[in-house]
Formats: sequence, C-alpha cells, structure tokens
Amino acid sequence: MNKATLAVYLARLYGNRRRRRDAKLWDCGGGAPTPRMAYTATSFAEPLQRVFDDVLAPEQDVNVTHAGESAYLVERVRFRNRVPDRIEHRLYEPVLAFLARSGRAARRLAGGSVHLYLGYGFFGLVALLLVLAVGW
Repeated sequence: MNKATLAVYLARLYGNRRRRRDAKLWDCGGGAPTPRMAYTATSFAEPLQRVFDDVLAPEQDVNVTHAGESAYLVERVRFRNRVPDRIEHRLYEPVLAFLARSGRAARRLAGGSVHLYLGYGFFGLVALLLVLAVGW
C-alpha cells in the first residue's frame, strides 16, 4: 500500500466521523421558526411609526446599569418605547375636564326645591321669548 492510498484511506476513515445534518435547501440553515422569530404588532407598526415620527412624537428611554466600576461592562439595559395618544390628551381630556367643571357648576343650581326649578323654567322661557322677539 503506497502513501497516497494510505492518506485517502485515513481521510475517509476519520473524515466521515462528523454527523450529517439534513436541512432544507432554502432555509439558510435557520431551521423551523420559533415563537421568538414571529412577527409581533410592534414589528408591523414600527415602519409606519418611523414615517410618522414627527406627528406621533414617540418617547424612548434607555437606562444602562454598568457592572461594578467599569464603564465598559454592562449589567443591565432597560429600553422603554412609548407612543402617547395625542388625540386623547389634546382633545378628549380638555372636553371631559370642561364637562366635569360644568357638571360641578350645575350641581350648585340644584337645591332640591320644586319652586326653584319652576323659577328656572319660567325665566328660561322668558329669556327664549325675548331672544326670538329681538332676533326676528
């Protein structure tokens, strides 16, 4: 047996010891997707959020806790991303606050007296008739 044959024989003997793995041709070695790889609502909404960053004004906060006295070793990173609801804060809250103030003011008018309520009705009717008479 010559040296070349011996080298080929040893290469086949020791080279085939690795176990073969079956993989699909087009999965790039990734295998089946796991729940961590799945799309979430954030992954669908993030491109739109980036387009409308000026309108939505997202708030981002990153807190980095360093390990010990090193500025390079990180113990923990906390990331918070929040998009405040501008419609709620700029439209609904002022309208609801106005209605609450109006309700508190109207509560003072309700004294529980039937005569007072009849007086309100009478003066309201007279005011309405005056407005109609002057307006026409």
